[in-house]
Amino acid sequence: MTAPPLAEETPFGRRYRNFRTGEIAPSITTALKVINKERVNSWAVGMAANHANQNWDEMADWHPAQRKEAMCSAHEEYTSERARIGTLVHETCESIIKGIPVEVPKEAASYVGQFGKFVMDKRPRFTHSEVTVWSRSLGYAGTADIIMEVNGSTVLADIKTGKSAHPENGLQLAALKYADFIIDPACEEHEIPQIDHLAVLHLRPRGWKVIPIARERECFQAFCAALELFRWKDEVADHVLMQVAA
Repeated sequence: MTAPPLAEETPFGRRYRNFRTGEIAPSITTALKVINKERVNSWAVGMAANHANQNWDEMADWHPAQRKEAMCSAHEEYTSERARIGTLVHETCESIIKGIPVEVPKEAASYVGQFGKFVMDKRPRFTHSEVTVWSRSLGYAGTADIIMEVNGSTVLADIKTGKSAHPENGLQLAALKYADFIIDPACEEHEIPQIDHLAVLHLRPRGWKVIPIARERECFQAFCAALELFRWKDEVADHVLMQVAA
């Protein structure tokens, strides 16, 4: 996905930079990558096996190193394509929310159509879209997809287009809610509105649903633990094992 304002991609993940103060903070999603997702690892192994089964005859004459590389990268090709479609959906929905005329890409059309059905059914009033928040007290930043008013409540939601939502989405959303302030592209700071509910807006080609997030405080505590582990890996891990003179 296109990096939000103030964000920059680095070899170590996404960082946000406040050019007024010089502060740099890791993104919420970068910090959460320290969580070992067993289902992701198992899925990647399954993708490698499927790739081998489907291309067995063709790969028979390949060099072993070439076969290994093809199998190891099979899941990356799939996730790259899914990420591309997810980006198209997010960017198109953002344009719709902001009232910007947009041509809906063919690959995103079914998802965007479901977004339209959500809007028609729930009649939300969007107050923020792709808004960046910052926690100066804890040292992280992130970008929320949408903040909206629905039936008298203010909901902070993240748009997901994958096959399913996951508990880790609660950590991401809680971190957004409990940040210190909104920061705009000019690095001006604004108050975060009172958020009543967190939710995943799950868009699929043939349907949509709003999945509420429960146990927000526990999710935020877990995010804080992940943030500490991220900092240990980023700043301390390389200096733990002392060099011993020969």
